[in-house]
Amino acid sequence: FLQTVYCMSSISSSSARSQSGHLVVLSHGLMGTSHDLEYLSGRLQASGCIVLQSKANEMLRSLNGINEGGRLLADEIETATKSIDLKRISIVGNSLGGLYARYAVNCLYNNYDGTVAGLSPHCFITIATPHLGIRDFTYINLPLPLKEALSFALHTTGRDLMLGGDRLDPREGIIYRMATSESFLLPLRAFKKRRAYANVDKDFVVPLATAAFISVDQANKLREKYTTKFGIVEEMAIPSSPDYTLSQSDNVVNDMILSLDSCGWDKTLVHFNTKIPSAHNKISALRRGPQWISDMLGFSEGMYVMDHAARYITTP
Repeated sequence: FLQTVYCMSSISSSSARSQSGHLVVLSHGLMGTSHDLEYLSGRLQASGCIVLQSKANEMLRSLNGINEGGRLLADEIETATKSIDLKRISIVGNSLGGLYARYAVNCLYNNYDGTVAGLSPHCFITIATPHLGIRDFTYINLPLPLKEALSFALHTTGRDLMLGGDRLDPREGIIYRMATSESFLLPLRAFKKRRAYANVDKDFVVPLATAAFISVDQANKLREKYTTKFGIVEEMAIPSSPDYTLSQSDNVVNDMILSLDSCGWDKTLVHFNTKIPSAHNKISALRRGPQWISDMLGFSEGMYVMDHAARYITTP
């Protein structure tokens, strides 16, 4: 499962040396496959990185919850690191895969030496990941019964994403704990840099507010601001707040936003010129089947975003 084929003809020897021993883990999303981030994988391999395209949570296994998916991803990474000489690690999570990645990092973090899976943590990236869940963040405002039905259809993962629904205090859910507990935040801070990619609009699955972990009001203002501007429209630099401590409030979402922001992030906002809500699969240049299918569906439009991500990962 460890994808280690290099496109050596397309890189200089100095570029290959600079990425020597750099493992980049790519974690797909809900009902995804290891090939979903194939384009990004190719770009990283062409820069000399060793790429693990995760298979641990493919298809129906992605319905088993964030805890289970995160543990499976962590096991897969541990196995990979034993089979080859490595120095540092970067992790990219697409959609739900970003939550798997955050959970897996918690499992793999060594509190004594600051390593992740025994490696120096370099770069952590999420792509249209529902960091705040989807209970309060749906593309269209859904009535509670429909939200409950969606949660039921997606099994354990659905309940996680809905913060447990009305039958559970959101603070007891895994998403709130991952966003506010120091045991989950400390491993994130260990990475040299962190970036979250988010669609400004037309993402039917993971709207802007939860992908960029910002308030709904701020998301609405950003959509208005970039109505006629397309591409990578803004890069928000959120400084770290190492002295931040959670002071629980009645606003669960705000608690999560402030806690996650305390790690320090680059939030990269992307806007596709599309009339249909298909941006979720574009931003990652999702690959399903032959390339011509991705081209026909318009998913390949996001290649420039993944080029941007690859440069970020391979920059010291």
